[in-house]
This record gives sequence, C-alpha cells and structure tokens, in this order.
Amino acid sequence: TRTVTNLELWRIVTSCVFFGKFGFPWIMSVATFYLHMKNNEETHRGKLADFVWQLINVIVGLHIFAVILEMQLLSFALTMSLCWIWCRRNPTAQLSIYMFKFSANYFPFALMAFHLLMGMSIMDDIVGIVVGHAFLFLRDMLPKTHNIDILQTPQWLIRIFPYDKLGAYTVHAPGEARAGGAAAAAPAGRNWGRGRVLGALSLIHI
Repeated sequence: TRTVTNLELWRIVTSCVFFGKFGFPWIMSVATFYLHMKNNEETHRGKLADFVWQLINVIVGLHIFAVILEMQLLSFALTMSLCWIWCRRNPTAQLSIYMFKFSANYFPFALMAFHLLMGMSIMDDIVGIVVGHAFLFLRDMLPKTHNIDILQTPQWLIRIFPYDKLGAYTVHAPGEARAGGAAAAAPAGRNWGRGRVLGALSLIHI
C-alpha cells in the first residue's frame, strides 16, 4: 500500500529482488533466483522482449496478490513463478535438491514439500505457482486452444528489445537465412505462520 499511497514506486521492483542481509542464506537465495532467471531467459533466446514481457506480467500478478494478502516481500514468490514456468515448458528436464533428483514436471511440488518439512511458510510458493500458471495459461495455452492471445508481446517493447538480440550480443543466423530471411527477423496485517527464513531456498542443480 505504501507503494501507492506514498508513491514509493521503486518498491515494485525492490520487493521482488530483496533477499535479506548478506550472508550464506543470501548467497543461496540469489543463486537460486539467478538460475531460474537464466533458464527462463534461455527459453526466449533471441527474443529478449518476450522474456521482459513475461517478467512484467508475472510481477504485476504478484503485486495483485500482495495487495490482497498484504504481502510485502515477493522475491521468493517470483522465484517460484519462474521455476514453475520453466518446469512446465521443460517437463522432461531433471533437477535436484541436494542429492535428490526430480523430473521438472514435479520439481516445484518437491521444492514446496521441502520448504514445508523445514517448517517454512509455503504461502510464497503457492502464490508463485498460481501466478506462474495463470501466465502460462494466458500466454501459451489460450492461443492454442481458443486462438486468443491477450498477452502478446507489445510492439513498443519489441522496438526497445528487438528480436534476435540478447543484451549487447546479436544472435546470428546461418548465412542462407541471413541472405534470404531478413524479414523474418523482424505493513503485514495477517499471520501466515512462521514465515520463510530469508535465503532458505536450496541451491538447485540441473
């Protein structure tokens, strides 16, 4: 609410990337967040605008839940959203929590069970999964089943992040494609339990 009432607009971003004080738990949380960011970016290789649009929509969805549930920290929910989206798009991949390996199709549930066994609140996980699945439904499923694409990447964002570019690097197509296919490149008031220990997300390996 302070974001709106006091115009503290930076909280829209900082609430999604704050993982507590520096220390070993912080390092593990940031490493896990980086891993899922990297995986999702690679899914959109050559189409950075699509990845940015995904982040925008997921963060907006998380903030809607933040207002309803009076959540102040969204970094762990964002991590789970990214995890859910990537796992659903790559269901046969193998990931592990320490020595335990899981198929990507079941990994988010295994991670949530791990948090529950550790005595942590899984509210962040649930919110992250709901928002992530809502994005997948609107972005991937609805266009295929009903030919409705309400989350199509807007042209203004594509102009900022042109396709076939990732940051400062250009993804080059083979010589034949470059020669003949240039046109194609176009304050918390609720008690949700003990809460999550900052940085408690485990380091995940693929």
